[in-house]
Amino acid sequence: MELKDAIVLYRATHNISMKDFAAKCGVSGQTIYNIETVGQKPSKVTAVKIKLVLGDEYQIDPDEDGG
Repeated sequence: MELKDAIVLYRATHNISMKDFAAKCGVSGQTIYNIETVGQKPSKVTAVKIKLVLGDEYQIDPDEDGG
């Protein structure tokens, strides 16, 4: 699963906004918007922060760890 798809699914499942998800991850709302909507690849640090919130329940493609 792509990181952006995992974020969308997580947000839908937990009924939270981009802003609230961003706060949980310690990143800006604009960062989450860019990943979800524009398809921007996150930095490695941002990808790790997001994956920590997503947990093991979401299988992220190995090439989705930023760059």
